[in-house]
Amino acid sequence: MKKILIFSSIGGGGHASTVQSLRTCLDDTYEIKSVATFQDVLRPVDFINNYFGGKYSGVKLYNYFLQKNKLFLCNIFSTIGRFFLRHKNKSIIQALQAYLDTEKPDVIISVVPLVNYHILVTAQNLNIPFLIIPSDIDITQYVADFQSFIYNKIYVALPFENGIDTKRFAAIGVPENNMCVAGASIRASFLQPKNTQELKEKWHIATSDPVVLVMVGAQGSQSAVLYCQQLTKVKKDVHVLVCIGKSALLKESIQAIVFPAHIKIQIIGFTQDIDELMAIADILVTKPGPNTICEALYSTLPILLDGTSTSLIGERYNYNFVAQHGFGEILTDIDGVAQRIDYLLSRPEIISSMKNCMINFKKKNSQHEIPALIARILK
Repeated sequence: MKKILIFSSIGGGGHASTVQSLRTCLDDTYEIKSVATFQDVLRPVDFINNYFGGKYSGVKLYNYFLQKNKLFLCNIFSTIGRFFLRHKNKSIIQALQAYLDTEKPDVIISVVPLVNYHILVTAQNLNIPFLIIPSDIDITQYVADFQSFIYNKIYVALPFENGIDTKRFAAIGVPENNMCVAGASIRASFLQPKNTQELKEKWHIATSDPVVLVMVGAQGSQSAVLYCQQLTKVKKDVHVLVCIGKSALLKESIQAIVFPAHIKIQIIGFTQDIDELMAIADILVTKPGPNTICEALYSTLPILLDGTSTSLIGERYNYNFVAQHGFGEILTDIDGVAQRIDYLLSRPEIISSMKNCMINFKKKNSQHEIPALIARILK
């Protein structure tokens, strides 16, 4: 059985979801191993890990800022980390080569940004096919610090048709025939039909009230409390589902909020059933995370995207992606969340238009495309 090694990362749900999606479509045919790139493989070159004697790491610190909604600190930390990685090329390549010498994969897949050029050099040294599958909509950080190269065993699977992205990879040396559009790497459950009535019964939504789904990411975020405070002002009868991810501490804060009788609130911890929640929701209120946007797109769920605060560098493109394609709207004032939800619910033709834009947008099934690409690579 051929072995596939996936370079991933811990923290946000995007990388975990992408790896899970890959396992679903590849596990039966190949031996799959995923590794936390920065946490495990590159731990020896992590200056924070070395300074604190292994008690802390760069990834853990970044995820802490993310959970506390300190996105400006995330951006500062990311910029510093990028500068640091640029000056540790030799050490990073040595660490990668030592790891690959031990694992001996037949194919390398990377779903992480920032270190793909280092992985490419190592893969070329060892003559191993290398496939980049961006877990973001914006692929800018996946080609960061790339230098021109010649290696015919590098491949790229893009989530959507985008001529600009294709030109970026072609400009640095990726052969045109080695690039394809494979669809977003979301879990297979999002690609399966749903019985919404049965799901509403499962999630105890017995009324015909519209459903507003609030998602703040797998790490959880204090912004969930701000969203819920604003949702108390919604005038229409609604059922609110609030996903708080792994942050159980948020539950008490949200439970302390007094909602009027016409608004039903349901707090949901970390769950693998986001596809079901999106299937029964009418509007999604969320941060500009690429994984959530892609899941909503495949679920044809209109999006209200939070643009009221600092965004992560790698997620700024997502605002344009949603607005330009008509998938939803950008919220620029958190005090206007309730008013905008009332407005949209009173004008179903707008919600219908957003849904139609999502339906008509060209989307491929990664569960079919990725196995076909892997088979071609190994052939």
